[in-house]
Amino acid sequence: MVPAADWLGGEIRDPRPAVLLMATVLAAVLRIYSLGDHPLWIDEYLTWKFLRPAGDGASLWTQLRDSFQSPLTIALLWPLSRGACSEFWLRLPGALAGIATVPLGALLAARLAGRRTGEWAALLLAVQPFMIWHSQEARGYALTMLLITGASLLLVRMIRRGPDTATAVGYGLTAGLAVLANNSALFMVVAHGLSVLVLARPRRTADWGRWALAFSLAVVVTAPWLLKASGILAVERLAPGVAMGEALRQDSTFTPWALPFAAHSIVYGYTLGPSLTELHGADRLDVVVSWLPLLAPAGLLAVLLVFGGLWRMPRRSGIAVSIWILIPLCAVVLLSMRNVKAFNVRYLAAIVPVVVMLASRGIVHLRYGRWLGLAMLGLVLASLGGYYGSERYAREDLRTVARIIEERAGPNDVVLVPVVGDLYAHYQQTDMRVEPFWGCPRIHERQQALTALNERIDGADRAWLVLCRAWDLDPRDLLPGALSELGQVDERFGAAGVRVFSWRPSSAPSGNSAEPIMDTETRP
Repeated sequence: MVPAADWLGGEIRDPRPAVLLMATVLAAVLRIYSLGDHPLWIDEYLTWKFLRPAGDGASLWTQLRDSFQSPLTIALLWPLSRGACSEFWLRLPGALAGIATVPLGALLAARLAGRRTGEWAALLLAVQPFMIWHSQEARGYALTMLLITGASLLLVRMIRRGPDTATAVGYGLTAGLAVLANNSALFMVVAHGLSVLVLARPRRTADWGRWALAFSLAVVVTAPWLLKASGILAVERLAPGVAMGEALRQDSTFTPWALPFAAHSIVYGYTLGPSLTELHGADRLDVVVSWLPLLAPAGLLAVLLVFGGLWRMPRRSGIAVSIWILIPLCAVVLLSMRNVKAFNVRYLAAIVPVVVMLASRGIVHLRYGRWLGLAMLGLVLASLGGYYGSERYAREDLRTVARIIEERAGPNDVVLVPVVGDLYAHYQQTDMRVEPFWGCPRIHERQQALTALNERIDGADRAWLVLCRAWDLDPRDLLPGALSELGQVDERFGAAGVRVFSWRPSSAPSGNSAEPIMDTETRP
């Protein structure tokens, strides 16, 4: 028996083609603009390492097999990276995926909640800061959002019309590829299956078989990589009563404060309010309090529109999208609480188009919803202003720092780079010695900082301490002070997200150092 045609949304009309076209063009402009301007950040460099292994000796299949988190991303980028591949080309597949998600997300919203909701969703998806951020990086999150949105459309089609073999195969392949783009999409596939069991349980044996084909095909496509992941990640910690082991990333296990941060980031991106660097500082609570006059009304507005939109959804479709949001969210939180994976908002990328759909539904159906929608749109545009125009939110610029150090360094200098040593070396054009801090224990006391620096300076005429994303290794920021105790810090400068300290032994002449570019206390 097939459910009634309107059981998921009532009005089944797609958005007008002109609206979809304008939203897609806008999405393209925002995602292609400045695509190659910023240097690689640390996670993008991990992609680059898979694409260009040491000596270029590994085959494509070897790299696909080993990249259990996002093999599809590696497959798409592999041909682009065989020559001298720029940041633009590395990010282009993600940008194209982000563009394509806009019309697909609008269609999904229209088929679940009506044409006007779909048209508002098209606009919001086009300018959504979280989606733009992840569409402009060489990772798999934009591709995941595209594919899981496509899989959701096929799922809705099967629920409305009854499952058929062709659509079941299409769903299985699309959902499987979404997981191969990033394995966090697996949680949405599980949510899809649960929503079918709760809301559209098959009544005929043939329908059971077609649904089984859809989900089993997704499992078959992803099984080799999921099995590999289970052998690397400590998934045994999920079993009740099993010890969680040492916390991931020192003390970055789950905290309830991660939930409002995740909600804010999904709606407004990372560029409205405190920067990610500031949120990792020792004074992060004071920073958040100082931003409350903006964060509080922005959060209230998002809650009104998203939960109001959920309340005004048709009952069954409201239950369905609630499952699609709650299952991935609970899975990511559980993995973090059990120290299997650290909590990160980007692992929730698959739910972003659904959240945007709910906000769009709220705009269309709530009293004063359009005014609330315009207010949200204004905040979103302010966030985009921060993304494109403010150094406060810029990704870490080790490319500029490497160039400056190379211009000023001598033959017996050493560069000390905690955390991001490999990425710094990627942008260094000379053979100057780079000392990472791998294996260094977390620095809690001054003496630990002195020891860590002493071990790496090792008779150099001059040392350059490059601090970038060092909040886990050195949460109290002890390394700069310890460096001053070991000699003379005669220059301080930096670039977006990076601070640099130039050090000489106390007996060495300081020479004619250039003027500082940025005071060391400035944190972009």
